[in-house]
Amino acid sequence: MSPWLSVPVSLGAAGGLAGALALAAWAPEAAVGTAVGVVILVPLGYFLACTLLPGVEEKTCPRCREDALEPMDPAERYGVRCAACAYEDPDVPTARLGWEPPDRRP
Repeated sequence: MSPWLSVPVSLGAAGGLAGALALAAWAPEAAVGTAVGVVILVPLGYFLACTLLPGVEEKTCPRCREDALEPMDPAERYGVRCAACAYEDPDVPTARLGWEPPDRRP
């Protein structure tokens, strides 16, 4: 999930839970239905938000903090290097850069 979206989703879940508790205190007979609804709808909403909203491309180098990460080898799916400081990490997937190898493009 995008970092900027995690706070509104968490606040929405907390607000839904607070509303459910208030409704349960006001009308105890609705407590079971409200609890079931919250237990089902909050994870479903989180799942849909994570699935339908695109992730953030991370091109910032962990060493020099420049926006200069690029794939080490264009034909591989793993391995990034920083063009600014020559930092290399062969275990990072290139998909995190928003880049895919040519054979994966439609």
